[in-house]
Amino acid sequence: QGEGAAERLKAAERNSFEILPFFYASTLSCWLSSGSDVSGFVIFFVLLFVVARIAYVYFYCKDLSYFRRLSWAISVLAPTALMIAALF
Repeated sequence: QGEGAAERLKAAERNSFEILPFFYASTLSCWLSSGSDVSGFVIFFVLLFVVARIAYVYFYCKDLSYFRRLSWAISVLAPTALMIAALF
């Protein structure tokens, strides 16, 4: 059990590092396109991403695949929404 949890934690860490550039790019592009005025929209999706990633790591370590997939999807959709918002 312990070795499996350690491997899952390493995999969750690797996955978290993989999504960070997308999150940074989407947040930065949304922030730059809106000027210095950071709206509640941006803050909401940034916080949603952070909470979803924390939940993702927790669910990954506990081997709860359904909730892990759900939190992963939310953590991908949040920066996607920011990227789309930067276009308009």
